[in-house]
Amino acid sequence: MVMRDNLRWSLVVISLIFLPILIYFVIVMLSGKQHLNITATAEFNKDHATIGERIKYTIEIRTNKEIDIRFPDLSKNLIDFTIKEFGSFKKGIFQRRYVQWYILDTYTIGRHSIPEATIQYKEKRWSQWQEIEINSVEIVIQSMLEKTGSYSDIKDIKGPCSPAHRFSFYILGVLFFIAIVIFCLWIFSKRNRLIKTPILQKSAHQRAYDALQELKRKDYIRQGKIKEYYVELSDILRHYLENRFNLRAPEMTTEEFLVKAKETKELTCIQKDILKKFLLHCDLVKFAKYGPDEAEINSSYESVRMFIEQTKIEIVEQPQTGTDIKEENKIK
Repeated sequence: MVMRDNLRWSLVVISLIFLPILIYFVIVMLSGKQHLNITATAEFNKDHATIGERIKYTIEIRTNKEIDIRFPDLSKNLIDFTIKEFGSFKKGIFQRRYVQWYILDTYTIGRHSIPEATIQYKEKRWSQWQEIEINSVEIVIQSMLEKTGSYSDIKDIKGPCSPAHRFSFYILGVLFFIAIVIFCLWIFSKRNRLIKTPILQKSAHQRAYDALQELKRKDYIRQGKIKEYYVELSDILRHYLENRFNLRAPEMTTEEFLVKAKETKELTCIQKDILKKFLLHCDLVKFAKYGPDEAEINSSYESVRMFIEQTKIEIVEQPQTGTDIKEENKIK
């Protein structure tokens, strides 16, 4: 009796072990006889975004069979974007999903598109690869000002001045002009009695280097003043560009300056790319409350220093002429 019960329990245990395996093989055999149905789609997770905002681009393959997939190389298709993260996964048994995703961002406003691409696939029992096309997708990148619609720093124009008010301005202007003429005549009359001393004006890169050293002495990073640090670092580079290349960088927005810098022939493509990445990174810290780590802070400082080093022009001091020496001897 005991042996019969043991035999019965043994049969139950064996059934529980082998029944799932048998069901799996039946499913595999049935799926092998099914006709392969496959669809491929691509999409963004949103239609509009602002500069610097992260966007998710997804490629999804749906099929009723287990297949091998070769996703396309999107390095050329994503030329307008920067890839921050990417990954892939698959799900499902009867209805399988193969997904590859990318986290992107861009700092160029306007309409951007990712064109169609080709995906290769084949069933496990096939030796020849098949192809399927994924659709193109579009997204509109907006400026942060366009999204917020806030122009609180722009004040309305003043109303018209009264004639009496305007006449007083004319009188003040004439008096000011007369004062300037008198001052210039006084300077001109005294010029022969002044000893001329050469003034050695610092070059654009020397002033920039001094400003960088002064920024280091302020020790903003240790005090946690990251935004103030980036404001001054950005100003140092903008004033250097104004003094070195006559670009009115301090008076322009980042977007306006990048358009202007793109047109100049005095900078190489690599130098323009360094400028673009640095200024957009500064805007993220100053306006989007982005918190850079220590490595990014040091990299930003080194980017400015290396840009100045690569574009600086040394000023050669002119030797003193014989006429200047005679004039100095007369004064003595």
